[in-house]
Amino acid sequence: TLGLSSAHSLGSTRAGRRRVPVIEATYGRPVGVRGRFVHANRRGLRGATVYLLDPTGRTQATTLTDRRGGFRFTARPRRPGVWRVVALGRPLVVTQAYILVRPLVRTRVNALTLRPGDTLRVSGIVRPQTKARGKSVELQWRRGDEWRPLVTTRTDRSGRFVLGYRFNLAGGGYSVRLRVVVPREQGWRFAPVIVRRFSARVR
Repeated sequence: TLGLSSAHSLGSTRAGRRRVPVIEATYGRPVGVRGRFVHANRRGLRGATVYLLDPTGRTQATTLTDRRGGFRFTARPRRPGVWRVVALGRPLVVTQAYILVRPLVRTRVNALTLRPGDTLRVSGIVRPQTKARGKSVELQWRRGDEWRPLVTTRTDRSGRFVLGYRFNLAGGGYSVRLRVVVPREQGWRFAPVIVRRFSARVR
């Protein structure tokens, strides 16, 4: 095997005795994975059946190698961990990658231009629903070189959330840089993600 690669590769990590690529993906969204199997003389292993296995060992896709031994898969990861690619032969040839999965998050902002005393509301939903109940979500604001928490909430049993912040009645004529973050948290196996960046203007 000449290993795996992807346009979404973030580098590499160690899995047992091997270093394997780390590939970034979003829950249920397609991500391309490619590689190549060759004979000892470096000629491509042509026409070999190749399987893509998820971290539980279940087959998620199959394909055949081309004349150069190359193959491509489109994975739709729903769980993070070590994914393996196996080519049938004697012996079996196995290569692998660690796929880091971020949650799928959709958001909606009620307004980007507000008056003093108005409330900014950011609503959204986190997927997978079965894992997202009670997950923390933050609205952060930029102060100098730092991002600081402004509002924190938790998702309901459907994975939905609402973040609300009421601007001061006094003054106006300024903008605030904001972002929505699903942070790292104990027991949450998905990667942290910056969901959305935007600016709110108080006129």
